[in-house]
Amino acid sequence: MKYSFIVPVYGCEKYLRKCVESLVNQTYANDYEIILVDDGSKDKSGQIADELANKYPFVFTFHKPNGGASSARNVGIQKAKGEYLLFIDGDDTVELSLLDKIEKHLQEKSLVIFGMAFDYYQNEVLKRTDLLCCSFDGMYSKEDVIQDYTSFFQNNVLSSACNKVFLRKILVENSLYFQEKMTLYEDYDFVLRYLSFVDQIVCIPEGLYHYRHDLDSIHIHSRTADLRALKENLSRLNRTLLTFSDAQEVYSCGASVYMSLLFQHLMQNMPSMDALLDFVKEEGFQSFLTKANLSGNEKVLFENIRDNKYGSIRLFFLKKRMVRTIKNGLKKVIRRV
Repeated sequence: MKYSFIVPVYGCEKYLRKCVESLVNQTYANDYEIILVDDGSKDKSGQIADELANKYPFVFTFHKPNGGASSARNVGIQKAKGEYLLFIDGDDTVELSLLDKIEKHLQEKSLVIFGMAFDYYQNEVLKRTDLLCCSFDGMYSKEDVIQDYTSFFQNNVLSSACNKVFLRKILVENSLYFQEKMTLYEDYDFVLRYLSFVDQIVCIPEGLYHYRHDLDSIHIHSRTADLRALKENLSRLNRTLLTFSDAQEVYSCGASVYMSLLFQHLMQNMPSMDALLDFVKEEGFQSFLTKANLSGNEKVLFENIRDNKYGSIRLFFLKKRMVRTIKNGLKKVIRRV
């Protein structure tokens, strides 16, 4: 069997059938399998997964206690029989031509990457679709990626596991799995560790994966609420980045991710100055700052923390929250009109 789709299933009863249908109806003529891993769903997702497995002979469902998407994906890696693995989220879909499109690009010790379409929904109505297709096209060495790291990162080449094709042999032989204690940028961490075992990447500049995004979702806010957990999460990513490369662009991207997540936390919470100092004094992050080129709000925020200007930080985020509240209020008024 050449391909295995691995789908973590949790809380996606509204969308799972559509997701699986986009996989079942691939135009690809040869055999492939679909592995649904029910991660202890509290809704009917697990039941729907069983129904789909009974309906299609190449769909298989496995049930496990809740442990998060990374845990479910790791189970999928262990159960998969395909030569190549693709990770699909249970509320997303793919183009029906996906497998046909990637087939001709597969090469030994390469990571195939394709574009994504971000579908934005509000009240179950599709409001817009933004294509984030890689501006890179063709084959690039790891050295190419490192030299132009910022561009590759911003083009969504590195941050997601859902728009990539992984060789199962590499994962199994190197015991390469998702870090289950990470709740942010776990895909990014996984991709960087995988790149250590390949020679090049192959970019397909076409949006073949459809990522569903709810405009009313507050998911990212809940995942950045705990500053201590956020620091522990990012420390794991920092270690992976430091192992991957010590190039300035890699360090700058790491520092930018660190500060942007802190920025999101401060938009919701205002911890003590000691907590902020503890956050930016983390050893791995300090390594980034020796080479990083922060700019804009991220640079201002870091300098204010470094200089103990707690009052300036509070005032800055007070203004930011006020502007956000006013904008959200205006949007609600416009919707009613």
